Amino acid sequence: MLVAIGLSQSQLSDKDLFKKAQADSQANKLESARDALRVIVQRAADKKKNPDKKYTELLNSVNKKLAEQEVAAGQASCSRSDLSDCRKRLDAAKKYDPAVAAQLQTTFDASLAKLKQEYQATLSLAESGNPQAALSKLAELAKFEEFLPSIKADTERVRVLYVQKLALEGNGFIANKQWDDAESRFKTIIGIVPNNESAKSGLAILDRGRKAYLLSSKVDEQVKAGLYEEAMESIKTASATYPEAKQEFDQIEKQINKTWTASLLSQVPELIKGGESDYPRSLEAYLRLRKVMELDPANTEARSLLEDATKNFTANSTQRAQSLADISDLSKIATAMVMKYDVRRLAPDLIPVEDLKDAMGKFNRKRIAQLMLSVENVGSGATAEFTQKVQARATGIIDRQALKDLRLRTKEDYEKDPHDDILLQSLRPDGKSYAALMTVNITKCDWKRESNDRSKEMKSAYIDGSLQEPNPKWEEQARRMDEISKALNNPNRKKDKPTPEGYTTQTLVDEKEKLTRIPQFLTKDKVVEYPYQRIEYKQNTDMEIDIILRDFGSKQEIDHDSISYKHTDEGVEISGIKERDQKQLQNQSLRIPDKTQALEEGLISVRENLDKMLPRLIRSYTDRFYAEGERAYKAGNIEDAVEAYLCHWAFYGGKLDPAQSNRISRIVKQGTGFDLEKQGGNVMFELLKVLQ
Repeated sequence: MLVAIGLSQSQLSDKDLFKKAQADSQANKLESARDALRVIVQRAADKKKNPDKKYTELLNSVNKKLAEQEVAAGQASCSRSDLSDCRKRLDAAKKYDPAVAAQLQTTFDASLAKLKQEYQATLSLAESGNPQAALSKLAELAKFEEFLPSIKADTERVRVLYVQKLALEGNGFIANKQWDDAESRFKTIIGIVPNNESAKSGLAILDRGRKAYLLSSKVDEQVKAGLYEEAMESIKTASATYPEAKQEFDQIEKQINKTWTASLLSQVPELIKGGESDYPRSLEAYLRLRKVMELDPANTEARSLLEDATKNFTANSTQRAQSLADISDLSKIATAMVMKYDVRRLAPDLIPVEDLKDAMGKFNRKRIAQLMLSVENVGSGATAEFTQKVQARATGIIDRQALKDLRLRTKEDYEKDPHDDILLQSLRPDGKSYAALMTVNITKCDWKRESNDRSKEMKSAYIDGSLQEPNPKWEEQARRMDEISKALNNPNRKKDKPTPEGYTTQTLVDEKEKLTRIPQFLTKDKVVEYPYQRIEYKQNTDMEIDIILRDFGSKQEIDHDSISYKHTDEGVEISGIKERDQKQLQNQSLRIPDKTQALEEGLISVRENLDKMLPRLIRSYTDRFYAEGERAYKAGNIEDAVEAYLCHWAFYGGKLDPAQSNRISRIVKQGTGFDLEKQGGNVMFELLKVLQ
């Protein structure tokens, strides 16, 4: 600043500069006055002389005033905690007058000491167990980072303490089953450290705990209502969901087991009194004791009662099974078969093996169903080959279902030799035939290609040899030479002098030499327009197939679905393009599938849709036994439900989804005492041997 001012005022004398300084000082332009005085002082120093006293006195006065201004501003900054500005003012005041600055130095030091004391108190607050409050205070102190160089590191350390405290509290709340409080702590951690694994783990644990204890809270009501199965399922699910409380849940499970066992045993003695003439009571007693043995294998009371209960049950079950097997229309043959199997397993002497095989053979006979498949071309334009491929695909899909009780036949074959069992016609679910007709109607199989001939509109150009054209540069140079020649031949020109344009004889020689280097003619391509053909093609492949499944006897529709395939191809054929076409066009052959390829692509889509649709449609028919069982069970008719469920189970070779399998096993056991889950595989093996 001094250098700049000195340069601008270098022409003024000391006297003039002093006058200027006095005027600026009186106008309170202290910086300007100071700069002028410093130029005077610097001049004296350069001359190695002492400046006049009046100059130094005025300079000291100006410096003092400037220092006082900075001190006043600095005091205000310190009072509003703006330590950065206060320190800046202090440095400025020291530059002007260190003695005056001393007052501000005291104030600044006191403010800084207070800040550091507050900072240390905040850190102590964190160490004493309140990191949350400390973290909040540190956020307020962050603006003083230049005076608290370790504040970032300390803030991070306090943040870690706070997160650790939250995690500790959250885990404690989980232990006390205070799920909402635990969730609040862990979510607060996520808000501070979004990817904190401890908090994520804590949230997952409390979610499992909350769900598990909600399940366990239902147990008392379920036990009071006698819903022991549901109570046991609730507590087992709770234990699996929240293994952290397994010991607690195990105790609840033991209590359910104890209460359930007592409830089961309480009625057994009375039920056993029914003897060999009461099948329902003997079944109930047997099932109760078997369940007790499952729950408590060491239960001596159940063990002592089980022998008599089993004897009563097998005797009653033998009579019951035989009465069901003797029904001439085989309406309960499935139930009779599993009962005979179970009796023979428990008491082999009561059921001869031939009786069991006879019942199994009749049961196999009852389940047989026939599916007639008819693939028909309903004026669609499909070729015989296409129809045969659809038929082969549909047949393959049905065969892959591996349903041994489902006989696949053609409609024509069935009509020649139905093999209908008149005896069983009335036993079909809903009184329907045990034969169904699946008709696959190919209603559309179209392929059409159209073209748009635009050859009249298509034009291009090609290079057909070459031609000569005058060179404009040669002609321009020739005109220049002519101009120079005329100027040189001007009669008024002095022969030994250049022309007014500056031309000389040498100029003409040079220009002639240039002309010899420029070709007089240019060779150019000969471009000729010509027409070419560009034909746009658009083709559509359109297929539609309707699949209808009907009861063969009543002709009533069971289910239906449809397949629609629509595909458009577009392409261009270009011909007649000349070699050396200016637009670099080329002949192009048509690159879209021909009819055979397009129809084959459509057939692929049809096959994929058949793969999805046919299994579902088949099940809408083959699941009829299960549907009948559901209707009977909901109506309270357990006997009919058991029969239908067994037919469904055997029809699918015992391969059912877990939910359906568990339901059927439970109801069959309830109605017959037969444990389908444990013995079903053995029965299926024997059924298949008889079938062979």
